[in-house]
Amino acid sequence: MASGRYSGGMPLGRPPSLRAHVFICVAILSRFADWMDLTWLSVMLKPVPVSILLVGVLQWANLGRPRTLVACGLALGIVGDVLLEWPADLFLPGLVAFLVSHLCYIGAFVAQERAPATRWLLLYAGLGAAVFGSLAPELEQMMLPVAVYVVVIVGMAWRAGALLGRVAGGGAAVLGASLFLLSDSMLAYNRFHTAFPLASEAVMASYWAAQFWIARSVIVRAECP
Repeated sequence: MASGRYSGGMPLGRPPSLRAHVFICVAILSRFADWMDLTWLSVMLKPVPVSILLVGVLQWANLGRPRTLVACGLALGIVGDVLLEWPADLFLPGLVAFLVSHLCYIGAFVAQERAPATRWLLLYAGLGAAVFGSLAPELEQMMLPVAVYVVVIVGMAWRAGALLGRVAGGGAAVLGASLFLLSDSMLAYNRFHTAFPLASEAVMASYWAAQFWIARSVIVRAECP
């Protein structure tokens, strides 16, 4: 395992970073393509921000299981991005891709800390139950897939919470997991319950921020001696 501080700058953490600027610019271009109904451009651009994060993790994070699992989670997120943006109803395959992505993140977090973190479990389980309860009457044939997804993402957020105060990068992991829960809740509410203005922008902004902070959590570990 690599050790020591990286002295050449944090590509995903410092605002002056070229990588961070590219990440932000491509994210904005992706939303512009969506606004302009440039479907194929949107399909091409949407996975690029998370691809940038994946390259950053592979390049800068310490070798080890957390790095590998977070990289796998990001790669599956890229697959999910393409499936959800594709001009066909591929919501269920996209849901499965993100579900397996969250399982990878759970593995990455558990590999770093196995404390029960009961308070975090109760917090996120309560939030997940509230969101699912509000959506349940509208889900119909999607009831079971969404229920399984809620359980998995709640588990991911719980295990991220277990890192806080115990592992370098724990705060970034909690922020990323919480933003993921927020993003997916807004996505589900907009899709199954009531559409709201600027839903796509809110979902994507919180989603990209979530992936950023989860990626950042393993790069923070690489900075620590």
